[in-house]
Amino acid sequence: MLKSPLALIGLLFLSIISNAAIIPVSITTTGSFSSDMPNFVGETSSGTGSGYYDSVSGLLEYDFQATSTSDVELYQFTLFGSSSIDTFAGTGSFITTDCTVQLDLYGFGVCEYNPIGVSSPIYPISSSAIDEQGNGVMLTSVTRYTFLDGSPIPAPYSMDINFTYNVVSIPVPAAAWLFSSALIGLVGTKRKN
Repeated sequence: MLKSPLALIGLLFLSIISNAAIIPVSITTTGSFSSDMPNFVGETSSGTGSGYYDSVSGLLEYDFQATSTSDVELYQFTLFGSSSIDTFAGTGSFITTDCTVQLDLYGFGVCEYNPIGVSSPIYPISSSAIDEQGNGVMLTSVTRYTFLDGSPIPAPYSMDINFTYNVVSIPVPAAAWLFSSALIGLVGTKRKN
């Protein structure tokens, strides 16, 4: 039986580390919007983020920064925000907290398509392979027949959306392991006395 509060805290800490369901992760994303429509301006996107992955529920929550650029250099903008993705169901949402424009040659108002503080659904995840350690890849591959505002894309054309999310776990610092081994040592010393 554990008589010391310090021993109890140490064992709780060890159990949390050894059976961690919440894993700190970093995320990098790359994506593209393309179409066979005449005069369509394609777009590429790349971003980074950090947050947490719950290996039990499959929930991935992270803050991000992503820059999108038109293929013919008409506009470029950067979104800042947070995202929550159910990796098991392939669904989720994001909220933009800020949008900065680096280039907008024709006044497209690119930030108007990503309103601040409004929750928007992500494009569905078509495949997800994140392991219990929080490492893996998610892919989005969607063909749309409507624009983002819901208006139809003229037949017979469509728009292809492809995104790759690379998720990498951030190792628990060595200090946490040293702290837990020190607590075990203290518990052992206390028991001897």
